Amino acid sequence: MLHTGPRLRPRPASVAVIGIAVTAALLAGCSSSHASTAANDTKAAKNINIVYALDTIDSSQVLAVNAMKSCVTKFNASHDGTTVHFTVDNAQESLNTQLSQIQTAVSEKANVILVSGVDTQGVLPAVEQAAREGVKVVDMRPSTPEPSVYNAVFESYDSAVYAAQTVDWIKSYLAAHPNETLNVGVIYGLATQTPELVRINAIKALAAQMPNRIKIIASAYGNWLTATAQSVTQDWLHAYPNMNYIAAANDIMATGVENALTAANKEGKVLVSGYDMQTANLQELVKGDQSFDVAIPSRNAGEVIDQVAVPLAEGTYHGRTYLVKPLVTVTPANAKQALAEWGNESGNGQC
Repeated sequence: MLHTGPRLRPRPASVAVIGIAVTAALLAGCSSSHASTAANDTKAAKNINIVYALDTIDSSQVLAVNAMKSCVTKFNASHDGTTVHFTVDNAQESLNTQLSQIQTAVSEKANVILVSGVDTQGVLPAVEQAAREGVKVVDMRPSTPEPSVYNAVFESYDSAVYAAQTVDWIKSYLAAHPNETLNVGVIYGLATQTPELVRINAIKALAAQMPNRIKIIASAYGNWLTATAQSVTQDWLHAYPNMNYIAAANDIMATGVENALTAANKEGKVLVSGYDMQTANLQELVKGDQSFDVAIPSRNAGEVIDQVAVPLAEGTYHGRTYLVKPLVTVTPANAKQALAEWGNESGNGQC
C-alpha cells in the first residue's frame, strides 16, 4: 500500500536512527520495474517509505547502508513521480529495541521493512504484526527453513556457500602442505544469529572428516566485535602455543585476531580466515597477514532498494529470493587485484 501523506514523524531520541529523504534532478539512475514519470504527467506524486530494521551498525553495515543510501539517491533522481524515503533503525543488538522499532515503523506507515534480526527467531512476532498490518517485509538475514511470513528474501550473502568456499580453501592448503596439521581456534559471531553459525560449523565438520589433519583446539563467540576477538586470541596464544590457524566468522573479528598476532610478533605465522572482504582485511591479505576471505562486495547491498523494496511496495516484485552476485574469494595470491577492484567501498551503491 502506498502512502502519500507527510513524511514519517521524528522518532524518539532514545532510538538510534539514520534517515535520508532525497529528491533531485535527473541523473543516471537505478534499474527498476517502475518507469520514470514524464515531466508533464498529472499523476499524484507517490512516496515509498522504506525502513531498515538493523541489528547493529558496525563497519560492514556502514558500507551496506551507504550503498543503500546511494541507490535511494539515484532512484529519486531518475523517477520524478516517486520519492523513496529511507530510514535506518539501529537496535544496537537489543532484541527488545528492535521489536519496538519495527512496531513504530508499522505505526508510522512504512511500506517496506528490511529486517536484519538481532535474534532470527525472537524478531518474528514483530514481523508477523507488520505482515498483518499490510507492510511488506524483507528478510535480510535469511535462515533455513526460511519463515513464510517474509514477503521476500534478500540474500546478500549465503553463509553455507561462504563456508563451502572456506572448506575448499582449507582442503587446498592441506593438499599443498601434506606434512602439516592445522590446530584451529574458531570464533563464532553471535549465538542468537543462527544463519551465520554454519560458517564455523562447516570447519568443525571438516575437522571431523579429517581428524589427522585438522584439530579444533579452542572455540569461542566473538559477538562480531574486534575487541572480543582480540582478547580471545590473546588468551589462546598463551594457552595453545601450537595453534596455527584461527577462523573468524567475519572480518571485524578477524581484525581483532590480527591485532593480537601483531602484538605477539606472530603476524604471518598463524593462518587467519574471515568473511566480508573489508578494505582493511584486503590490505592484510596483500601483506600476507590474513590468509583467506570471501564475500559479496558491500556496495551490491544497495540492490535491495530498486530490485526488491520498491517493486514490493508497487506490487511488481515476483519470486521470493533475490540473490546478490558476484561471490569473491581472496587469498594473498589475488589480494592486490581484489583490493584494486573492491577496496573502495565507501560510497556508490551497485544499483
